[in-house]
Amino acid sequence: KQHTNLAHIIAEVIKNQNLSIISRKIKIDLICPKLNLDCDKQKISTIIDNLLSNAVKFSPEGSSIKIHAKQLDHTILLDIIDSGVGVDITDEDKIFEPFYQGRIAPISKIRGTGLGLSIAREYAYAHGGNIELIQHPNEPGAHFRLTLPIVDPEER
Repeated sequence: KQHTNLAHIIAEVIKNQNLSIISRKIKIDLICPKLNLDCDKQKISTIIDNLLSNAVKFSPEGSSIKIHAKQLDHTILLDIIDSGVGVDITDEDKIFEPFYQGRIAPISKIRGTGLGLSIAREYAYAHGGNIELIQHPNEPGAHFRLTLPIVDPEER
């Protein structure tokens, strides 16, 4: 684990996915102040990459994806909110299980392996954090929140 800036990790992930973002004419609404944390940079990058690639996959062409980060006490909250159809209520409890793919097919017609959210959650747990689906009844899109401690809990 190393001391790193979350904004740099997010910028790198966006850069790596820029081709699919541009090809689908998706606007990224990014709000991330300078937030430093102790983490395995590669694992945090993988988490954000999985969440963003899902958001791109399920968002309609020409829509926007919000990536908003903030600090709350000793925790970083990172919200990724897309403009797609959201997560079906019957899939809610299963989407973090390995190999599970929701009932709603991605707009991009590209099916994944069903491992992205499972791996992302395991990496979040390994950092003393979590990923959760936040439901907004009567609003479109999926909202995932990654919470991470700023300092590794094992080092306190």
